[in-house]
Amino acid sequence: MKKIAIIGGGFSGTMLALQLCSQDKACEIHIIEPRELLGLGVAYSTDEPGHLLNVAATNMSAWPDKPHDFVGFLVDTHASLAHVPVGYFNTYFASRMTYGNYIQSLVTRPEYSSIIHHREQALRIQRVDKNLVINLSNNQNIHADHIIIAAGIPPSGAMDRIFGWAPEGRYLAHPWDNNLTKEFLTNIDPNDAILIIGAGLTMIDMLISLEQHKIRGPIAVVSRHGLAPQVHEDFERIELCVGEMSPREWLKIFRSHKDSWRSVYDFIRPKSQAIWQNFGVKHKNQFLRHLRHLWDSHRHRVAPEVHRFLSRGMAQNRINLYAGRMLKTETSSKGFRVDFQGRDQLFSLSAHRVINCTGPESQVINFKGSLFAGLLKDGLVTPDPTGLGLNTRNFQAIPQNGYQDNNLYILGALRRGTHWETTAVPELRLDAYKLAQVIISNI
Repeated sequence: MKKIAIIGGGFSGTMLALQLCSQDKACEIHIIEPRELLGLGVAYSTDEPGHLLNVAATNMSAWPDKPHDFVGFLVDTHASLAHVPVGYFNTYFASRMTYGNYIQSLVTRPEYSSIIHHREQALRIQRVDKNLVINLSNNQNIHADHIIIAAGIPPSGAMDRIFGWAPEGRYLAHPWDNNLTKEFLTNIDPNDAILIIGAGLTMIDMLISLEQHKIRGPIAVVSRHGLAPQVHEDFERIELCVGEMSPREWLKIFRSHKDSWRSVYDFIRPKSQAIWQNFGVKHKNQFLRHLRHLWDSHRHRVAPEVHRFLSRGMAQNRINLYAGRMLKTETSSKGFRVDFQGRDQLFSLSAHRVINCTGPESQVINFKGSLFAGLLKDGLVTPDPTGLGLNTRNFQAIPQNGYQDNNLYILGALRRGTHWETTAVPELRLDAYKLAQVIISNI
C-alpha cells in the first residue's frame, strides 16, 4: 500500500485527503497538522460570528462536482434557511465559523476515518533514494511515497521587527491566531486608541472583533495606498474580445468599464491563471509593483453588511483610513507614536495598541521555520521568478537541478507565483481534485 503524506491540514490539504479517499481506497494517507481539527486552517478557525465569508454561499461547495453541497448543508442545519428560494444563496454570505462546521461535517464522515492525523510540526523533508522522509517535531519520521506541501503562506515579519519589542499586550503580531487575538482583545481598555497597519480583509475582521468586544476608542487604519476592500454588488455578465495583453492594457480595459468593473472581474475570474501565466517575468513584476493594490482591493470584496459596518464607522469618524508609508515609531509604556509619509505630506498617529494586518509574507526566501529553509538549502524546491511562491509543473515541485518527474507536490497558496489565483475555495477545491488524479495516476 502506497503511503501519502500531506503537510498542512487546512482547506487544501484536507480536501486533497478526502479526494484521495474518494478516488482510491488503496493508499494510506497521513496529514501533518498541529491544530486539533482538520480543514479549518487560519481562515475557518474563528469563532467570531461576525466574520463572514467573502464569497456567496452558492460558490462555496467543497466539491467541484457538487456545486450545491454547501447550500444543502445550510438548509439542513439552519431552520431559518430551510424554505428560502434557491436564488437567495446567490447573495447570502455565511459566517466563516459556519463554513468551518461544514468542513467538519465532511471530515468526520465514516468513509474518511482512515486518514491519520499527526498533531505535530513538519520540521524537514529529506530525500532517501527515491522516497521522501518527513522529520516531525516529536522526533518521529514519516517515510512516504508521495509528499504534498499544502501549508499556507506565513505572515510577514516586517512589522514584528518594528513593534515586536513593545510592552506585552500593546502589539498584536498575529491576528490570524484565534487564541492570541482573544487574549489581546480581552485586555484592551474600551476607550483605547487603536492603530491597524494594513487595510485588507484581515483589517475588516479585526474591526468586527473590536466591535464585538465593545471597543469604542478611535481606530486608525494605515496602508501604503489607503484602499479598503470593495463591496459585492449585482453586476451584468459581459463577454470581452481580448487576446494576450500586458498589465497596462488590462488596466485600460478596467478603466474603460469603470462603472461596470465587477463585470470585468467576473469575466476574468476563470481566466486569471492563464492570463498570469502568459505574463512574462517583467510584466508579472510590473503588475506586483503598480497594480496589485488595486487588484486586491477590488478582487477580494466583502459582504454588503460588512461594508455597511465599515462605512458607518468611517462616517462617524470612529474609523479613519489613511494612505502612508511608515517612517519612524516611538514606543512608551502607554503606547506608540508613529510617523508616516503620506501622498502629499508627513503625518503622525498616536495609539495605545497596534495590530499587524499586513498579511502574508511576500517572498518565499523570507519564510520562517526549518521546513522551508531546509527545502531551499537541500535544493528540493525552487522559488518562482517573482519569489511569491514555489515553482511547480503539474503540481510537482521543481528542484534546483531542473524539472524531473517528482514525488514532492505543492498545493494551495504556495503556487501563487506560477498560478496567482490559488487562495480562494473555487480554485482550491478544483486543484485538490486535479492533484488527487495526478497522484493516483502515479501510484
